[in-house]
Amino acid sequence: MQMASPPPPPVPGRVVRTLTIMLVKATHHKLLRRLWRKQIGLFHISNICIKTRQGGNLSEAFAMQFVASQTSIPVPKVYYAFIHKGTSYIVMRHIKGQMAGYDWAYRPEESRRRILEQLRNMVTELRSVPPPAFAPNCPLYWPRRYSTAPGRLRTLGDSPHVDVAGW
Repeated sequence: MQMASPPPPPVPGRVVRTLTIMLVKATHHKLLRRLWRKQIGLFHISNICIKTRQGGNLSEAFAMQFVASQTSIPVPKVYYAFIHKGTSYIVMRHIKGQMAGYDWAYRPEESRRRILEQLRNMVTELRSVPPPAFAPNCPLYWPRRYSTAPGRLRTLGDSPHVDVAGW
């Protein structure tokens, strides 16, 4: 049984889109770089996080919305997602926390056990969710098995493994 597809990530209006692009570009200015911690592809301000990635692919935003709508696994709320000149922009809520491996070697055994138990529960919950009713080439459940550029296919017809002539 397939689940209904979540709605696509919201597309911002022209003003929000322009401000997002300008804000990301401003972080590359040498004077402003001192204000923000350098993280490749991420920009944090208050409780907002802007993630950029070359290649123009919004599958991560779709995946976050799908996981948020079908599970109790904590994922950032996606406010906006769009592609501009081959770069994808995802504007989302920043979730406070630490990387699971941070100071792993110094954690008490009980702390490590609790973290691993939480991860096991999340993986079990995620595996129990039926796949979405996306197109058959959805990266959530149909990994690409051929050598082309990374990212989602634009249409089913772009796939050498799917015969769409009879559809």
